[in-house]
Amino acid sequence: MTAPRIAMPNRVCPECGAGFVAHHGRQRFCQSAHQTAFHGRNKQRGQVLLPLAQVFRMGKRGKTVDRAFAFGEMCRLLDMWNAEDKDAGRRPELVVTVKRRKGWTAADMSTWRG
Repeated sequence: MTAPRIAMPNRVCPECGAGFVAHHGRQRFCQSAHQTAFHGRNKQRGQVLLPLAQVFRMGKRGKTVDRAFAFGEMCRLLDMWNAEDKDAGRRPELVVTVKRRKGWTAADMSTWRG
């Protein structure tokens, strides 16, 4: 009698940090609730970060005080969010790694509706 095959985890969930066996090649999260939580949190963070990023980019053409403020705020927020993710055991860099391997535009711009 042969021993049953045990599936070894081949992915790590960016939301909970647990290893899991992917059921298809595009699966990045161990459960859909983790995917929803991850993307919802990043959507809220993006709504805060986007205006600062726009001011930072526009500041290259003049208003250096505004640009410096926006850059400082972006750094402060990103440091705070990175600390929150680390404390919660989240690993958002895993999503970026997948996107970098497959090409960032292929992963994101295909779903963008302007």
